[in-house]
Amino acid sequence: MLDTATIERLAARLDEAERSKTLIPMFSKEHPDFAIEDAYAIQRAWTKLQLGRGRVIKGHRSG
Repeated sequence: MLDTATIERLAARLDEAERSKTLIPMFSKEHPDFAIEDAYAIQRAWTKLQLGRGRVIKGHRSG
C-alpha cells in the first residue's frame, strides 16, 4: 500500500485535474504496485479536499 504522503499527493493531483479539466496519467503506471486499497484511500483523501472547499455530500451511491 502507498504511504500517506503519496496518497495525499495523488489526491491533490486528481483534484487539480478535475478543477482544470485536464487529463492525468493513470496512477498505476507511476506506481506498479498500486492496489485497490490505494484507490479507496485516494478517493477518501480527495473527498476530504473537496469538503474542505465547501462541497456537500448529498446522498450516497450504491451499486
